[in-house]
Amino acid sequence: MNWPALLSAGLIAAVLSGCASYKHKPVNYQAAESGGHTVTADGVSVAAEAFETKEETVGAFDEDLTEEGIVPVQVLVRNGTSGNILIQRDTVQLVDATGQVHRPVPAIVVAEAVEDNAMAYALLGFGIFSYASAQEANKERTADYQSKELDEAKIVTPGAEHGAFVYFKLPKGVDPNSSRLKLQVQHVGSNQVAGIELEL
Repeated sequence: MNWPALLSAGLIAAVLSGCASYKHKPVNYQAAESGGHTVTADGVSVAAEAFETKEETVGAFDEDLTEEGIVPVQVLVRNGTSGNILIQRDTVQLVDATGQVHRPVPAIVVAEAVEDNAMAYALLGFGIFSYASAQEANKERTADYQSKELDEAKIVTPGAEHGAFVYFKLPKGVDPNSSRLKLQVQHVGSNQVAGIELEL
């Protein structure tokens, strides 16, 4: 973690506001279908859209996640079958144009990468109130990012849909739009597993 940079950022924020805050941003998960990236297999439809710009990430997460190389991928799963299906986060992969496989990073890691430096607020003379406000903002940010994250194991019932994000930390030069998202869908009754792959 680049502490001098964080300290500078903390100083600027502190001077401007005197305290830190985090604003929850609601998300329309159905919008994942608007990009045209949808695949249907065995009665299950999956749509996905990469949030790769500052505007997109600030709009959904109140932070420019792109500065940390983090790309949230919005996923919408529709269960058109007559049985329950299971989606497991550890089956999700992002495969870039070179064939390199990238695994999801937990929401808490994403939140920590952009958290407010509470100690910097205190040391810069804004006192215990600003320290507490930074801690509270970090707590709210982490909770929000986790609430938007695809569960480790998610059951989607017949006729239902589920929207969530999967977070990836990508090296410089990796273009999400030239990548493919892969995941597995398990049909609970038969234990049949379907692999789903779609372009981002």
